[in-house]
Amino acid sequence: FGPPGIGKTVSTKHVLNELYQKTDDIIPIYINCWKKDTPHKITLEICEKINYKFTHNKDTSELLREIAKILNKKSVVIILDEIDKLTDKSILYFITEELFKKSIFLITNNQNYLISLDQRIKSRLTPATLEFKPYTQEQTLEIIKQRAEYAFVPNILKKEIIEMIATKAYALKDIRSGLFLLKE
Repeated sequence: FGPPGIGKTVSTKHVLNELYQKTDDIIPIYINCWKKDTPHKITLEICEKINYKFTHNKDTSELLREIAKILNKKSVVIILDEIDKLTDKSILYFITEELFKKSIFLITNNQNYLISLDQRIKSRLTPATLEFKPYTQEQTLEIIKQRAEYAFVPNILKKEIIEMIATKAYALKDIRSGLFLLKE
């Protein structure tokens, strides 16, 4: 958990990408629950990610059984981003109960999200939390400098401009806004 624009999603996508490149023994699945906010939408997204095409005329339960058969042949890492946007948390019960070799990451801005979970799901998750804290002013400046060096030819931006962008991003506590200003 942590505030928006701090790098939660980027970090987890980076880890999934490394897994994908290094092994075929682990199936990486990333789902944005802001876009896929129901068990059925998540189920269809998982089917797409594991290349299961026979979804027509099957309900969520049938699809979940098929998914379990496929995913239980290997290990799986499932990342549910913006988990607090999920309208029905029953998919968490399926993931924790029916998938055998799994790691589950729930990403949220809300530090207290776990409190809202049903105790039966919470006890199956046995969650540990990791807080993404806002960047310091120095870290923000370094990130903006690094991105500017990567994106632009040398000496195209004055040091003062980079510092001004970093100061604004730090004030907003949102690196994304600093990257947007840098682009503009």
